[in-house]
Amino acid sequence: MKIFNFIKQDKINFFTLEEAVKFQEKKGVLVLDSSFFILLKISLSSCTDPREREFEIEDEICEYIEEYNPFDYIEKEITLSQSEEEVILVVLIEREKVEKIIESLREYKITLSGIFPLFFMEFFNKESEAKTYIEIEENRFRLYFFK
Repeated sequence: MKIFNFIKQDKINFFTLEEAVKFQEKKGVLVLDSSFFILLKISLSSCTDPREREFEIEDEICEYIEEYNPFDYIEKEITLSQSEEEVILVVLIEREKVEKIIESLREYKITLSGIFPLFFMEFFNKESEAKTYIEIEENRFRLYFFK
């Protein structure tokens, strides 16, 4: 899949791990299914101190991940809403998994521009229709609603 980047005036090439073997572009954004990621919806008090906010987020993550070490994960925060309390989505991926993926892509001489969760591809939906996605795994399931 190619998406035009208007800022840099070039195309962004997306590929999956399965497509890496035959990926011709040799530079692109890897799209991974959400089983690679940990997704946490966190509500934060409207504190203005950034350090206190960071502690609140880490406490919430520690409740979900035993023996959480921030150096073992790559984290991205996405603000879902801001009112009396801030609601964010924290997306985590294990650093070790990313390093293994990068190493395997080197075999195919692919330069990685980034990693993108599959469910975020809906942000490129030009139809602007509300959609629901269901992912079923062995021990859990996820529902995604895009409006």
